[in-house]
Amino acid sequence: MKKTLYIFALLLMLTSAANTFAQKVTSLTISLYDGSTFGVEFDKSVIAKQIEEVTIDGIAAGKHYIKITPTNATKPIYSSEITITEGYTIRAVIDEYKSFYVYQKYKYRKTKGGIEITDWEHHNGNRDHDEENYRVISDPDFVDLENIAAGTPFDETRTELLKYGIDRSYFTTDQVNSLIKMLTFETYKVEIAKYAYKKTVDKRNYLRVFGNFRYSSSITELKDYIDSFK
Repeated sequence: MKKTLYIFALLLMLTSAANTFAQKVTSLTISLYDGSTFGVEFDKSVIAKQIEEVTIDGIAAGKHYIKITPTNATKPIYSSEITITEGYTIRAVIDEYKSFYVYQKYKYRKTKGGIEITDWEHHNGNRDHDEENYRVISDPDFVDLENIAAGTPFDETRTELLKYGIDRSYFTTDQVNSLIKMLTFETYKVEIAKYAYKKTVDKRNYLRVFGNFRYSSSITELKDYIDSFK
């Protein structure tokens, strides 16, 4: 009898641990499109008062209320319900149109060895409050943009093609880095780095872009440009 009770208790502990883990793999990371600081309330609880990016872990699937208020502002720029799907790590931005946009998702799954691994999901879609909608350029469209630009032999023309593509979608910092690396001359690299900044959803990571430049003058030019938005 004692052995049976011990096994039952052990099963309860394992089930509880599994449920705790399942909750923890569902999380939401939020930032503002311009990289500025903000306060956030989630399900009526204050999560942070002044932060550039916040991650909320252990979110249950379903609808949740979120309110985002820029630092030094009296009114929120976003206040609404969002829908969270279980088992995802979600990265979202409050954009210049005051909309909630998911631009990346990690989907977790178990291997035969029981190790959790992730799969990236990149999508695009219509503006909505539902986290299933995306707008960052899709992988196939991004490859098309790269291939078209790569077929142009001169930096000047290639830069114009890249600008044309940037005007028509949104990008992650890593994607911007890939576009910059397609150019030879630093002048054009800086031009694209500046041009793409407004269309980059994870501006908090834009520091990575500075690694593309050899000259301090280029770094200063881009930094001054970014500072002009603050």
